[in-house]
Amino acid sequence: MPRPPFARSSVLLALGASAALGACRDWGKYDPGMSSGGGSSSSSTGLGGSASNTSSSSTTGGGVVCSLPLVDTFDAPPLGSLWAQKNDNAGALGVANHELVLTLPTMMAYSNAEITAIVPHDLTGCRGFVRLTQAPSMNTKAVALLQLLYDGYNAVILLETGGSLQAKKQLAGKETIEMAVPYDPVSHAYLGISELDGKVRWETSPDGTTWTTLIEETSWLPSPQVYFKLGASTYQMEPSAPGETHFDNVDVVP
Repeated sequence: MPRPPFARSSVLLALGASAALGACRDWGKYDPGMSSGGGSSSSSTGLGGSASNTSSSSTTGGGVVCSLPLVDTFDAPPLGSLWAQKNDNAGALGVANHELVLTLPTMMAYSNAEITAIVPHDLTGCRGFVRLTQAPSMNTKAVALLQLLYDGYNAVILLETGGSLQAKKQLAGKETIEMAVPYDPVSHAYLGISELDGKVRWETSPDGTTWTTLIEETSWLPSPQVYFKLGASTYQMEPSAPGETHFDNVDVVP
């Protein structure tokens, strides 16, 4: 099991809440392409990968699949018990108009706002994804990211910053950019990370149904048990406002 990025007591408290949520919610009645029949990606390894998938059936390889569903449409404030919240140096987070809203300040050397799933999810044969409805100002170096982390040292990251979409890996605490393409808010509306047959894929989709693989690599994670994280951050003094980052429709499905 991975080490959570927060106190173990929070995990134990949330397990009961998450189990209750799973027992009472009809997971199939969710937004487009977000039921358990989500499409499987075809792979295109290397820079410039653009293999598109139109299949409506999932391919899981017979492994443990999405052992605990994670679904959040941010329908009403405040944030539910699925998430641990963190913000630093005037970063702010909340829910408005059915979206997660992360706000970063101006003229702050570092600021951050993020949420992390309290319970880890098994990524084997699954795709974790989210809709990025508003990226931070492209006139800044502010970052909006989807991160699936095993612990504080190993993670898969897909982020937007300054008009660039970057697929990154974190191995033993070191982050590297595996691929970068110009960010397109239409074709990259959904950001996804999936696993199939021991390989990790960074993916995008315009609609949450048809997925394009940017790049894939053999997984370096010690375990497929990962925590789902959404965040916005600045790492330098931004002379203009980074503004708000909006996320919606979190899902982890086969």
